[in-house]
Amino acid sequence: MLASRLKLVLAACLVAGCSSQEPQIARIIPAQGDIRGGQLVRIEGHGFVGRGPVEVFFGQKAAKAVTIEGARLITAVSPVPDASGPVQIQLRFAEGELMPVPQEFVYETVPGLKIERTPLGTRSVPDTSSSE
Repeated sequence: MLASRLKLVLAACLVAGCSSQEPQIARIIPAQGDIRGGQLVRIEGHGFVGRGPVEVFFGQKAAKAVTIEGARLITAVSPVPDASGPVQIQLRFAEGELMPVPQEFVYETVPGLKIERTPLGTRSVPDTSSSE
């Protein structure tokens, strides 16, 4: 009975992707995006499956459309930042511990756009303050 139960658990882990490996992050691609947000970012490494859902943060902002694509890949869509410049990316798996990505993501300015703070957050809007 115990042997058949262990076989069942092992088979379930193989199918569902159980992992005893601690997650490790190798790199993010691309390492930059513009202040409009919406950039699809690949987080490559290993040990991503079998840990439950994951949240991805760009600075203090939660990414959108986070997907564990497999044991070696997570994708996320960058949110609109508070300002241009570098931010730390962090992952949080179901156990709750934040895991920093060893590479920063850099938000680049876009000519003619600026960041606007609203009561609901931030957004990128046309910059009408420059004179031509």
